[in-house]
Order: sequence, then C-alpha cells, then structure tokens
Amino acid sequence: MMRTIRRLTVAAAALLACGAVLLHAGGFFLGLDKPANTSTAAGERDIYVRAYGCAKPEQAKLTATAEGLMGNARKSLPLQVTPTSESGLFLIRNQWPAEGNWVVVVTGANGSLKSSLLVDANRATQTGSRLLAPPNSPESAKAGQRIFHRTLAPAEIDATLAMLAKQTHSGQ
Repeated sequence: MMRTIRRLTVAAAALLACGAVLLHAGGFFLGLDKPANTSTAAGERDIYVRAYGCAKPEQAKLTATAEGLMGNARKSLPLQVTPTSESGLFLIRNQWPAEGNWVVVVTGANGSLKSSLLVDANRATQTGSRLLAPPNSPESAKAGQRIFHRTLAPAEIDATLAMLAKQTHSGQ
C-alpha cells in the first residue's frame, strides 16, 4: 500500500513538473494566417495575424504600424487591428499608400510575453514569405528566423526599409 502511494506521489509530482515546463515553453508568438472561413472578404494586401501559445491567445493585445519610405521621406502610420470572430485571429486592413516601400510592424503582448512580426506590405499574398527579418538583428543569423520575442528596434525597421528600397531599385 505504501509503495503504491509513493508511486502515485512521484507520478503526480512528475506530471506537475512537466505541465509547468510545457506551460512556460508554450509561450506566446504571432504568425501570419488565413481565416478558416474563406468567404471572409479581405483585400489582397490585408494582413491576418494569429496569436498562438498556451497563454489564451484570444486575450492578446496587438498594435501595428505601417513604416515606409516614399521617395526619401520616412513615414509612420498607426494601423487599426481588428479581432475577427475566430479566437486569436486579427485583421489589419491595408491602410498604407501603394507608393513607396512599406513594412507593417505587428507587436503583440499577452501578459508579460511579447512577440513581433515584420511583414512586407508591398506583397499581395498571405504566406510566410511576406515575413521579413531585419538584416542587422541578432536573430537574422538563425536560418528561417522571422518571429521575434521582443519589440523590434527602430534601427532594425530602418535597415529593413533600406534593404527593400535597394531591392526595388535593383529590380529584385
């Protein structure tokens, strides 16, 4: 009997420890997505962002800005982020000019957890290829890194805009 109680106690402790590790490891992050209901009307340059993670993604608070270069002028436009009927899915409608090079910076917070995305606003698709990595960010050295667990620095956004402008002028 004592042996059974001891085994149950050890098993319960192990489950609690694993649950705590998984809860912390699940974290919080943002990603581009599409709504499950494909009849939802959205423009081709609108952006859907989904909050993921263990920490109730539908409670995430998202902000977004369009950061752009029009000629030699640097522009910054706050964007409206609208929750959709799907849990954790948010819509950012195209609110930036067609002229120039633009990125959309999306930052989410869920409690103390943060996540950011940098989206190529000039591309007209809802795919991961729209995600950008600032050329001077520490994470850019990691292959495929496009999700950041922090707020992006203004210098990273400026470097990304300069990279896009260079690609536009070289015809890439």
